Amino acid sequence: MTTLRRADAATVRELLTRLPALTWSWRVEEFPNAAAQLHWKITRDMAGAGAMVDTDLDLGGDEAMVVYGKETVDQIAVRVTEKVNPDSPEGQEFIQDAFADIVATVSAICGEPSRRVPGYYPRVHWQDSRHSVAVTGGGSSVLLSLMYHPPAGRR
Repeated sequence: MTTLRRADAATVRELLTRLPALTWSWRVEEFPNAAAQLHWKITRDMAGAGAMVDTDLDLGGDEAMVVYGKETVDQIAVRVTEKVNPDSPEGQEFIQDAFADIVATVSAICGEPSRRVPGYYPRVHWQDSRHSVAVTGGGSSVLLSLMYHPPAGRR
């Protein structure tokens, strides 16, 4: 049996503290500098729509997808598991277990979720005045996403 890889609880905690703590405006043109601060490498620029990024998680490359809005970064979604075959029982079990464990870790840090969306691609959300965090499961991997909410008048 192959050992499938995923971020452990300490790594998830580090992502949840490191990403919001970056000092930057969340403007698209500043993302390359933010990526460098994180020791991430932009592997593909998607013509104003976003970028694919290799992180330091070593889960097969392109672990992060950055979604651009008109002028700002709308979302940073980090794949916290390696990609698996979602049609195999082993893959399904791995994604379900990883999703549950990562939701428990984020809940321990962020408190009770603000919203839960069940289904084939379950999603759990937490929100404060500056950021939203989401964990999405199902399919071939689990994603940990961070969305920034700028103060009024800053977008």
